[in-house]
Amino acid sequence: MQKDYVFEEKTILDTLVASIRYNGCYDEMGPYISELFRVIKGNAIGPVTTLYYDNCFKEEAADIEICVAVKKPMTGKDVAALNLEGGKFITTVHVGPYETLCEAYEAMGNYIKEKGLAVELPSREVYVKGPGVFLKGNPQKYETEIMYRIKD
Repeated sequence: MQKDYVFEEKTILDTLVASIRYNGCYDEMGPYISELFRVIKGNAIGPVTTLYYDNCFKEEAADIEICVAVKKPMTGKDVAALNLEGGKFITTVHVGPYETLCEAYEAMGNYIKEKGLAVELPSREVYVKGPGVFLKGNPQKYETEIMYRIKD
């Protein structure tokens, strides 16, 4: 269990992405990610990033957008090309299984409150290191960067 989170302020540039937005459960992402990669083929230039538009955890009907940075605009049946807006973000990296991400969110919430930061949605999760297409990998070594945009 990860206890010590390091928080960093980063400036992120605007990014061209292919995305799919849906309302549903968090554990339903797999088919959407597969569809996204089916459309973009070899044009991905970054890891999968998920945007969460809700201000709290939702068991069902969560507003979720899955994005991948791409070389050129890519669209498909449910896939849109868009410019993911950059800005100033507060970030931390969670090492461990997705089931324990709530620890990072709790630490992030405490840090934001302690520092008096004003943040805005959507929050982001960048899957720096996770399961592959064919192999699950070791969930204890997954790395997920959690990001909140800092309001100007």
